[in-house]
Amino acid sequence: MTDMLDVSRAHYKSDPIELKKIDDFARDYQSAKATLWYTNDSFVYRLLNRAFRTQDIRVIFTFRFFILDLYTQLGEEAKKTGTSQIKKAFRGQFLPINELETIKNNIGGLISTNTFLSTTTDAQVAFIYSGNGSRLPSHASVVLEINLEMNDKNRSFERPFAAITKHSSKPDEKEILFSMGTIFKIVSVEDFGLIWFANLKIEHEVKECIAKLSTHLRSENMDRITSERTLGDFLRDMGELEKAMEFYQIILEQQRTIDETDSDIGRLYNSIGLLHIDQGDYNGARILFQQAYTIAKSNLSLMPTTLSNLGLVDLNQGRYNRALKNFERARKYEGLPSKMSSKILENISAVYTTKGQYKKARNYLRRALAIDEKYFPPFHFDLACSYSNLASVEMALGNYAVSLDLFEKCLNIYRQSLPSEHHQITNGLNNIGILYSKMGELVRAREYLEQALNIQIVSFEKKKDQHLLIASTLNNLGTLYYEQDNLSAAETTLKRALDIKLGIDGLDVNSHSSFANAYSNLASVQLKQGRFDEALANYERTLRIELQI
Repeated sequence: MTDMLDVSRAHYKSDPIELKKIDDFARDYQSAKATLWYTNDSFVYRLLNRAFRTQDIRVIFTFRFFILDLYTQLGEEAKKTGTSQIKKAFRGQFLPINELETIKNNIGGLISTNTFLSTTTDAQVAFIYSGNGSRLPSHASVVLEINLEMNDKNRSFERPFAAITKHSSKPDEKEILFSMGTIFKIVSVEDFGLIWFANLKIEHEVKECIAKLSTHLRSENMDRITSERTLGDFLRDMGELEKAMEFYQIILEQQRTIDETDSDIGRLYNSIGLLHIDQGDYNGARILFQQAYTIAKSNLSLMPTTLSNLGLVDLNQGRYNRALKNFERARKYEGLPSKMSSKILENISAVYTTKGQYKKARNYLRRALAIDEKYFPPFHFDLACSYSNLASVEMALGNYAVSLDLFEKCLNIYRQSLPSEHHQITNGLNNIGILYSKMGELVRAREYLEQALNIQIVSFEKKKDQHLLIASTLNNLGTLYYEQDNLSAAETTLKRALDIKLGIDGLDVNSHSSFANAYSNLASVQLKQGRFDEALANYERTLRIELQI
């Protein structure tokens, strides 16, 4: 815990009282005392909660061992003492007015904690902590009442909570401590003058789903679960791209001091490279995958993943034959995990889809889906990707009813397992919008496409005009405007999409299929407007690109 103590001493360098507490911690701390230190009025509670509130990845990383100790002790205490005797817990606190409004407008919805949550079985203690309206009008005084009743089936949680009175520095407060990520359902919110009263219920069904998914993720690859890289992978999956990048870089700096050729560094290069793909930085991704490839030459267990990732860069940059070659090379390695085999089959299908060979693409996707349905639980977001890919091919083949069913399955999983602003949700909305457009239901199509664009602009705020996903959505909207004979809006939107693509570093203008699509769509608008020379020039550009594909 040296790095945790260094960060703490630097923060409190002018506070002799806290510095003494840090020295006491360094001398006396044991894993069994994690709860005692967390409930004490000291640097541990203050710095850790501040880091959680501000999502300071560097500080959270330095506290990682303490977080694990606290979580472990809480789980052990829950198993030892049980939770069936605890019927209700209370918490009093100040809440910003805008956050209170969000809760009031979300009755029946879910909320989760982003830190360890301290509560009490004594309602009077909670009312004291609520402050009785003393920070109005900026903050409301709120008392949370949490219903904890449960049956034998759902007592064991992935996110434990327990009575910690005998381990707490404040035994008189009869404290119940909840783990990070505990999920509650909002039952009601009532106004009692200076204090708001919110009734919550611990959400068992969602917790059971999370428990099953967590168990599955652990079984996928045990070394990843014990690796610090896991949090970075989780952040990337959740769409927190900048935080994931920061976390990966911290780990990479540490690993480089150990061994530049270590297999963990190769895995890190692959993880960071995938993050660059998510951000549309294909050249940056290629550099990282090539570094991973160098390490993989002496550690063949990394080779299939690295080759597949290099193929993804080629695919995104429009180098389709080279992409196919890398995918096929990755596929030849024996003993591939089911997840990897499925992913490679999907990647191969993407090449054939781009080339317009839809039946061949469908064969690969059906094989991939057969693996995924055996391997993944029904709510896993990788399974959603498989549904989406197959739906796109079915749509291209004109099987609209089959396609819509698959797209809706996909979107339902995304909405259950991902944050509301995650870019994968926009993919689902985009696809359904395109399908409705092909079915002639243009009003419904526009609703889905505009939802997708709004989420993407929020999700990629810092790069909102420089991302391929936004360009794709704009292209779809432009096509829709064309179908509605709104030619001016169509041209403006399609040109904006094309400008974004031209500004993305690493895309091959001469062979990437999205450029052919963009020029063809613009030409169609110009042809309908009677601008024949401009239309002809864009159709010729389209033809030159398609001949390369």
